[in-house]
This record gives sequence, structure tokens and C-alpha cells, in this order.
Amino acid sequence: MKLKAAALGLAALAVMGTAFAVGLSPAKASNDPVVATLRNPVAAKVTPWDAMRIAMRKVGGRPFSATYSFDEGHWSYDVIMVNGRKISEVAVNAMTGKADPPEVVNPADEGKELADDLSTAASMRPAAAGDGEQSNK
Repeated sequence: MKLKAAALGLAALAVMGTAFAVGLSPAKASNDPVVATLRNPVAAKVTPWDAMRIAMRKVGGRPFSATYSFDEGHWSYDVIMVNGRKISEVAVNAMTGKADPPEVVNPADEGKELADDLSTAASMRPAAAGDGEQSNK
């Protein structure tokens, strides 16, 4: 039961972190095309649940989380899969449903990656703020 609660908590944190980051822009990069894409995310044709089913067919096991993210010029779901003691990450294209080959990951690296993403999001300022305002730290 504690594992399920922790899984739901981490999944919720990942979704909230991504949603938080999507509404933000770096203070000095307002004309950056990546920032413009993050401000106006494309609606996915593949749902998080679909992405988890696709990843299950690809590697087996059970899905732990699916995070909507913008990487290498496109939107995808990073699906964490648990199969026994093996943890894999499968990137699933949010528009086509095509799954990349799985990558074996470990909890420490995934935790550091999430911490880095949250630190980056926290150092950004809201998109609605004026150009002359500084971020609140």
C-alpha cells in the first residue's frame, strides 16, 4: 500500500512539475522557439494511459509513471516501467504512439533527473510576468 501511495505521489509530482514548467519561461530567453513551444504545448493524440499500455507491450512489467515532456523537438511521455527488480524508461511519442527502445535506469539517477528538472522550473519566472520583472527565489 505504501508503494502505491509513493508511486501515485511521485507520478503526481512529475505531472505537476511538467505542468508548472510548461507555463514558465526563462527570464532571458523569451524569443527562444523552445520556450514558445513550452508556452503553447500541443495536445497529445496519445493519452498517458495509452503510453503506459504501449510501454507494457514493449518491455513487460507494470507502469510506474508517465511524464509528459518536451525533448529533442517533440512531445513524448517518459514511461517508467518496473519488471521485478529491473526499472526501464520508455519514451513514447505523444502524437504517434511510437515507442523508443527501452533504457535501463536506476532510482538514484531518476531522482537526480527529477530534482534537476524541478530546480530548473523553480528558477524560471511565470510567462505572464512583465519582461522587466525578476524571478522570485
